[in-house]
Amino acid sequence: VPTTWMMGFRNNLVRSEGVRDKPYTDLSDKIDPNTGEKIKTVGVGVSSHNKWFPRAGPNGRVTAEQVNYSFVGASNDAAVAGARTAASIEKWNQGSFQLFSEIAYQSGTGFANLSSYKRFLSVYKTGDVAKAKEAFKETPAYKHSAESRRKQYFAMIDAGI
Repeated sequence: VPTTWMMGFRNNLVRSEGVRDKPYTDLSDKIDPNTGEKIKTVGVGVSSHNKWFPRAGPNGRVTAEQVNYSFVGASNDAAVAGARTAASIEKWNQGSFQLFSEIAYQSGTGFANLSSYKRFLSVYKTGDVAKAKEAFKETPAYKHSAESRRKQYFAMIDAGI
């Protein structure tokens, strides 16, 4: 993807997620099937079920280097998934790339294969903005986001369609 698209994606993630050096319980309030504990998040919103999740040290915190490393890895993976999704539904533009990459960052890189996103992607592909926004309201990305992030998602839908 163009460098400016990737920079915009990463800058928006930092604005939306913030940067924390101490793990906290994820807003989804879900249980991690690997650990049996509630999903934790740290750094720039990297969750404990993501392979890039950094492990906190004895002081309960992660280092700046760990935050950077996890963010680069997780955002690269999400960008690849976002780009593939945008291309697969023939919506190759910055708005679609950013939207799908952010969804991949929040919901996992396999989001496009989840039933909770299939209707949204199908409607999005048609180009009907109003219906796409309604379908998006049924996705985990919408349901587990604060109002400010929901507005960002809707702006990306506007820009991508």
